[in-house]
Amino acid sequence: MKAEENIESKAEELKGSATKDRRNNWGWMRFGFFVFGALLLYIFNSNHTTKALKEKNKLSNELKELNAEKVFLESQVTNASKQTEVAKKLEGTGVAPLKNPPIKIEKEEAK
Repeated sequence: MKAEENIESKAEELKGSATKDRRNNWGWMRFGFFVFGALLLYIFNSNHTTKALKEKNKLSNELKELNAEKVFLESQVTNASKQTEVAKKLEGTGVAPLKNPPIKIEKEEAK
């Protein structure tokens, strides 16, 4: 009788410990899922940040190039609009710069 009771009590103990093991395993599995999800989020965020930084650098370089081109074109326009440059371009057409300053014409007021 005692042997049967011992066997039954051991069986009950093993059932109880199996249930505890399942609960304990479920806790570790939940923790593992949480860590896995956090890692996925971290990887996604890292990739997104890398892409954004590459795009920012590309746009920054493009902006620098456009700014340099703007300065170059402004200097060309400034140089081309100087009086001496305009006179050189109009030499063959017969148009020349004024030798005398312009005269101001005033209208007489009627009394």
